[in-house]
Amino acid sequence: MLNKPTILAVTLAPMKEALLSYGVDFDALTRQVGIDPGLLARTNARCPVERIQRLWQLAAGADRMAARYIEGMTANSVATTVRALLLKAMPSGNLEQDGIARPLNQSASTLQRRLREEGTSYQRLLDATRRDLALEYLKEGRHSLAEITFLLGFADQSNFTRAFRRWTGRTPRHYLS
Repeated sequence: MLNKPTILAVTLAPMKEALLSYGVDFDALTRQVGIDPGLLARTNARCPVERIQRLWQLAAGADRMAARYIEGMTANSVATTVRALLLKAMPSGNLEQDGIARPLNQSASTLQRRLREEGTSYQRLLDATRRDLALEYLKEGRHSLAEITFLLGFADQSNFTRAFRRWTGRTPRHYLS
């Protein structure tokens, strides 16, 4: 059963092109955003309005980070396309290979075969993308560990900490010190 979304009227920033990819209707009579309460619970803000405002801030920061990250990738490769889709999907936590293959009109096995032809795999791309972004977010110093966990699509902070230790040999807190 789906939770009823929390609705908040907002003034949309002049980011029409970026927002169009998320299904925003600029000809609507009202400006509202529906956010699943389960998603809101994944942040550490105190009240619904603060949570939504913080999610907008996190999304804007994630978009800037993703744009910088994509600039450094090789164009016209399946791996680059998959990384771009991963970046878009990370905050939702929906990072299953089938979900990433679907917008490419491919099955998960076809996607895996094409990635293998490029010398990589879905799991390697997911791990590398998360690792690179985690290091950038930590260097920036603007996000809490809970927010970084959310932005990278981890179910909880302990999963993020274990993955970070696997990538760097240290916990995120030790990395920061």
